[in-house]
Amino acid sequence: MPNTPEAVVAFLATASIGATWASCASDFGARAVIDRFAQIEPVVLFVAGGYAYGAKNTGHIVNRLQAALWREAYHLVDIGAVSVADLDLAIANGPGLRWALAGPFATQHLSGGGQGIGHILEHLGPPMVQW
Repeated sequence: MPNTPEAVVAFLATASIGATWASCASDFGARAVIDRFAQIEPVVLFVAGGYAYGAKNTGHIVNRLQAALWREAYHLVDIGAVSVADLDLAIANGPGLRWALAGPFATQHLSGGGQGIGHILEHLGPPMVQW
């Protein structure tokens, strides 16, 4: 979490119940974040949509990913592949729910079972490239 009042409140809430506070910056990479949190098996996870560090603004990454999703959504509606209502339901009940707690890489890693994200990429990677 970035250095914000909300982060301080989250830390104080954690400390007040005697829980463990741990953090891991997203720029460590998905594997490092997964490994770090696997060690402590968190029960509650606080996340931020972005933060600024030096000259990098990671919130920009979130905006770019969101724009890519919008472009694809507009395209699917434009070609008649899906209605606006059905697309909204698909996002809200699909990745919207899954990604609320874990990003796309962490979700795929967890979906891969004991073999992790490698298993998912082995089986779903080629079809995704073909899309």
